[in-house]
This record gives sequence, C-alpha cells and structure tokens, in this order.
Amino acid sequence: MEVINRINNNVVLVKDGKTKMIVTGKGIGFKTYPGDIVNERFVEQRFILQKDDDASQYVKLLKEIPMELLGVSKQIVEMAESELDYKFSLNLVFTLADHFSFSVERYKKNMIIDHPLSWEIKQFYPKEIAVGCKALKMLNDATGLSIPVGESIFIAMHLINSSGGLSDQYDVEELTKVMIKIVNMLEDKFNIVIDQNTTAFTRFITHLRFYLIRQLKFEIEDSIYDELVDVVKEKYPEAYQSAEMITNYIKKKYGSESVDSEKLYLTLHINRLLS
Repeated sequence: MEVINRINNNVVLVKDGKTKMIVTGKGIGFKTYPGDIVNERFVEQRFILQKDDDASQYVKLLKEIPMELLGVSKQIVEMAESELDYKFSLNLVFTLADHFSFSVERYKKNMIIDHPLSWEIKQFYPKEIAVGCKALKMLNDATGLSIPVGESIFIAMHLINSSGGLSDQYDVEELTKVMIKIVNMLEDKFNIVIDQNTTAFTRFITHLRFYLIRQLKFEIEDSIYDELVDVVKEKYPEAYQSAEMITNYIKKKYGSESVDSEKLYLTLHINRLLS
C-alpha cells in the first residue's frame, strides 16, 4: 500500500493497486510521506473508497477526529445495517465520527442540547431511535463518558437522512416538520386529537414518510385502476377529501403532483386512523 496523503499520526490515505482506501492504526501516519509504503502490520482498520467517493472531503473531515471515535462509528454503522437491514454509504462512518467528536466536546463543556423535535422524531421513527439508543451506549462505552440520552435523537437523524435518499435540501428535520403539519391538518379538519400510540398511527406515519420521499424525488408510478379509486372515493368520502387536502398541500409546497394511486393509499390509511 502506497501513501497518497498523511491525514494525521493515526490515519493515512493510501492506494493498493487501483483501490484507494483510508487506513487507521496507532502511529501509522507518523513521519509518513506521499509515496512511502505502509507497513500493513500497523493497519487496524480499512475503509475502501468507491470510485465516486471524494477522497479530499474525507481527508479534510478526518484531520481532527480521534481514532477511537472513527472506530466506534464504524462499529455503530455495522450494527445499524444489521438492525435496519440497510447498507449505508461509507460517508456515514465519517460524518458520524465527526458528529461524535463535536458531541464529546460539548459534553466536556457541559453544553447539553435537546433537539426541539425530539418527541415527534421518537414517534415517527421508532426503529431508528432504538438503534440510536444502542449506538449511544456503544459511544459511551468507548469513551468512558455518560453522554445523555438526548444524543440518541441526533444519531437517529443521521441514520434517517442516510437511508432516506433525500438531498441536503430535504433533510429529516424538514420531513418531520411536514409530517407534523399534516397530522395537525387532520386534527383541525376533524376537530380531534389523534392517538399517536396506536398501530394505525404508526402505519400512517410510515406510509406518509415514504410518500413524501417519493414526491420530493418526483418518483411517480400510477398503477391503480380508475374504478378502484372511484370505489374508495365513494366508500370513504371524508378520508378521500383529507387525502386530497394533503396532496394539494404538498403540490403547493413542493410543486409535486400526486397521482391517483397515492391518493388512494393515503385515503385507506387515513380511514384506518379515524376509525
């Protein structure tokens, strides 16, 4: 393995044939220069870069990140992939490590921050929150600290953003605010308070989340017969009107047109929610 760039004493960017990777190990970057050959006995972890990965971005990000945080971040991403059945990009390892570095710094300065949407995120993303709690325990075990449970919310948000396929323009916080707005619209329309601890609500929010992602990415697939839409519209008129209210709101906000199949599934979920 030939050194491309020394990142710090413990992290270097190398190439092995045509493959670029970031390798870590205690002292692996000490007095190391481009063109040097890495002693593989010192390599503790390898992060293989894909062709479209921006190596310079990782070099900049990793200069100040302690090696132990990079290690625990890799373990957390592997755990999250197993728990959520999703393959995350390598970028998540580094962005989480960078976030952990900031979290540890805040903790040592007694700067405790709670996310303003923490309650809603717990309701809307229970699987990711559960993984976030496991990840926080792993982080605390690795650092010997006792970072408060609120940190699990921020970890979950990184996981949601990385698995949702959204651009930077539409992050998890934006998505959560839109879902809160839609729930409030339904409560105002029917003059009710929706019980957010029911299975129907969980299913509605799950469907709503992926509906919004499809609309934001302009992924349109309309495979529902008109006759079926007419039947649902006639059988559940109030729920269908609510679905149209939601799709009109999304069209106004994002300029994304919702096809009949989206309205139909929203209608069915809203009907279950109100039953």
